[in-house]
Amino acid sequence: MNSDERHGGSGRFFVKQAALLVITMVLVVLFTIPLLKTVDSAINPGELDANVDKTEKEKAGIQNEIDVARSKMLMGAGDEEAQEKLKKQSDEHQRQMALKDLEIKYLRDRQADRDLVQTVLQLANAKSAPAPRPGVDFWQKLAELSTKVFGCIGSLFSGGMFVLSWWRTRRKPPESAAS
Repeated sequence: MNSDERHGGSGRFFVKQAALLVITMVLVVLFTIPLLKTVDSAINPGELDANVDKTEKEKAGIQNEIDVARSKMLMGAGDEEAQEKLKKQSDEHQRQMALKDLEIKYLRDRQADRDLVQTVLQLANAKSAPAPRPGVDFWQKLAELSTKVFGCIGSLFSGGMFVLSWWRTRRKPPESAAS
């Protein structure tokens, strides 16, 4: 084997390793991290509820500022420059309000995931008590949770394959130059 073939094989090895690393990182980001956040929120439900309450209070404060700015605009407070400033301020508050709405929606989704995890944990701990018949929303959330779990397992498997491949390559004895 000449030196060009050895370097080409080494290049392919690094390309394979880079592909495994990218796959592992994508799986970790898409599945493992959200699963850990969901499990953490199931373990510490008060923190998530406090975040929702805090965000709703912030949204109410922004709504109050919007109402004040609009009432000043309607009453014609100040000159045209002041009116324009109030309009810009009102637009900025509207944008902040939209962001708070998205944040609340995200937190509510996390609460639903948390509730699902808690339900699954309760079902796992229950002896043989008859469970209420789950609805369609339950099955969708269960499918999402299952996807996160299998993705987490896949990311661990992919990472393990990366380490195993690297380790096996490091263990190979160097081939003699005479061959």
